[in-house]
Amino acid sequence: MENYNQEKLGNEIGEHSPSSRELIESEINLRRQIEEVAAESHALPREGKIMEDYVFEEKDAEGNTRQVMLSDLFEEGKNSLMIYSLKFSDKGKPLYEGCNSIADGINRMVFYAEQRVKIVIVGNISIDKLNEWAKMNGWDNLNLLSSAINKYNSKYHGDNKKRNQLPILNVFRKTEDGIYHFYATELLFAPKEKELKKSDADTIWPLWNLFDLIPDELGANWNSKLSYR
Repeated sequence: MENYNQEKLGNEIGEHSPSSRELIESEINLRRQIEEVAAESHALPREGKIMEDYVFEEKDAEGNTRQVMLSDLFEEGKNSLMIYSLKFSDKGKPLYEGCNSIADGINRMVFYAEQRVKIVIVGNISIDKLNEWAKMNGWDNLNLLSSAINKYNSKYHGDNKKRNQLPILNVFRKTEDGIYHFYATELLFAPKEKELKKSDADTIWPLWNLFDLIPDELGANWNSKLSYR
């Protein structure tokens, strides 16, 4: 491979490392492919202009409920907005408990991420139930919104035709001529590959990528063996 120096690499990572030339080259190719996929998404034509400025509910610093529009979620100097939709049941508890792990991660990294992009967490339950669940889980850094009073979930794949809620991340971009839908974690709707782990959220879930680095054979059903709080 171009610019690849096996001897130099060996000196840097140590003679006892199990890394091989083939593995390193595969990892380089993976990184290259990730960047190519990002470039493909950036090159997509600008479509999907939002036709409704959805109104959400949130709690202010004093604990009072107030309404906020999607357009108001963008912050000064930041033209990108990420909205992660939690999958809740009618009882106010996530049916997809992996949502807790994802929200836990966002809660701790939001300080760093929000230097470049605004991030909010949406739940299609009452704002009171959403905040109760957040307090129980220690989500003290998240901007939490209730979509119970609008049709945001239905429009942006936060639920299906049977009104069952779905976990999904959507990205919006603010421009001079309006707000556009830019990206969604659409692997959720792709045909399932039997030999692959379920991967609809791995791009935003560090836990999945962390487990890929250990020698255990996880298998397609590894996620069902984890405990979530």
